[in-house]
Amino acid sequence: MGFKQLVVGLAVATALTLALAPSHAQAVNLDFNMDGVHPAGASVSYAGGTAPLVGTQISVDSVAGLQTPLNQGSILACTGCLLSFTTGNLISYDGINNMYTFGGGGSISVVGTITLAGITNATILTGSFAQASVVATQNGFMVTIASFTDTKNAALLNYFGLPTNVPYAGNMNLSFSVAGGVTNGAAFRSTQVLSGDLTNTVPEPTSMLLLGSGLAAMGLWGMKRRTRA
Repeated sequence: MGFKQLVVGLAVATALTLALAPSHAQAVNLDFNMDGVHPAGASVSYAGGTAPLVGTQISVDSVAGLQTPLNQGSILACTGCLLSFTTGNLISYDGINNMYTFGGGGSISVVGTITLAGITNATILTGSFAQASVVATQNGFMVTIASFTDTKNAALLNYFGLPTNVPYAGNMNLSFSVAGGVTNGAAFRSTQVLSGDLTNTVPEPTSMLLLGSGLAAMGLWGMKRRTRA
């Protein structure tokens, strides 16, 4: 708003895209698997108060393409790939369900090597959180569930025939264990990180087409207005 026709066109086209896009989840996904074996130093922690949830040195062992345009079903080995993340600050604690809720922001990244896709010691995924939560049981088993938006390495996207330079929607689930359990919203730190995955939803081609068509139409509308003025 404030950039006249171009911004008005973008706003209208975006609104049309969101209104017309199907509400169901997309079938095209990239799945980043986290195995149960992590390097020394792997941890998930919360320092207490309004601190964020922090994860470091968490191993990602493979990336799979699900219903992708190219190399559908391929599972690429991820060598030395490490997940690191910092959520937004704690925004609430539910004592009944022993659930911590963290806000948006922070950062998430996966760095490593995927030889088949031509990626060597590079950032594979980077983004920020929408929200994250941790549910703790009294026996010490804890599960993190989070959503985020990100961009990905172009070489990986090209391998699977996916669009580059556009935001992707991601979800993370990761389990870990804290000796003795955690209650009453207390701080915790776990070095017993278990398994999980990052599931990354590909932007819907139909929505991308609608957005492009909408922008083109609004651009023509702006040109007509300037011609008549």
